[in-house]
Amino acid sequence: MNCKFCAGEMAIEDEKCPHCGQENPYYEAHRIDMENFERKFKNTEAMVVEKTNKYTRKTLIITTISVLFALILLCIFVLNDIDEITYTMARNSNLKNADEIAKVLSTYEESGEYILFADYYDAKPVKYGRNALEEYYSVYDMCSRYRNIVEKVMDLTSVKFSESNLSTYASGINSALEGMYSVRYKEIENEVLSKRFTDEHVATMDDILDRTYHLLIAYCGLKESDIEGLKDLTSSKRTSIIEDRLVEVLGNEE
Repeated sequence: MNCKFCAGEMAIEDEKCPHCGQENPYYEAHRIDMENFERKFKNTEAMVVEKTNKYTRKTLIITTISVLFALILLCIFVLNDIDEITYTMARNSNLKNADEIAKVLSTYEESGEYILFADYYDAKPVKYGRNALEEYYSVYDMCSRYRNIVEKVMDLTSVKFSESNLSTYASGINSALEGMYSVRYKEIENEVLSKRFTDEHVATMDDILDRTYHLLIAYCGLKESDIEGLKDLTSSKRTSIIEDRLVEVLGNEE
């Protein structure tokens, strides 16, 4: 990526431009995103190790069978009403705590912690309380897709891909981008959804797209010229460009 002050080349991980010394406006947000992912990975790893040491193979098998049996019984009793039960419980909880939930979501949005926004939203789940929290749904859609692309970027830095893997990988990135474009440029035209597209929310969506582009430039090899017309390309053409750039990146690393 290029410094917006001197146009010198620098990495998204650079806190300051190595050429002119100006601060990289994307460094802090990138650092927070990477730390969040590293923390989640370490927590998951620690949990797996703990459980592995705690249970013997025999105990694990017995526990698994017991859990499956309990789940089967539960499904038999609630299968017909599960959607209604889930909706009612989650909606009542969210409506009751709507102000508190909205405050947390607003804080994450204002501070640019988009992955934490998506994680918190998933944990509620907020979608069942739309009467009170509907305005955050489109922001969540953008945050969720941004999180998906960050996950793929993390995979790219730790996994060796073959060209066949890259095709699927590029398609996944494109799918997330298409979802972002649909929210930012199509749903916004729907007057019924106007509450979701306040000036603040639109600014958030633009910032998410901007961060996404810098990730694609820094890790996937896309060029500024690619980014400029990316939104207006067909799905297949966009996927092809992403795949071609990934091939170039991996070829340079070998």
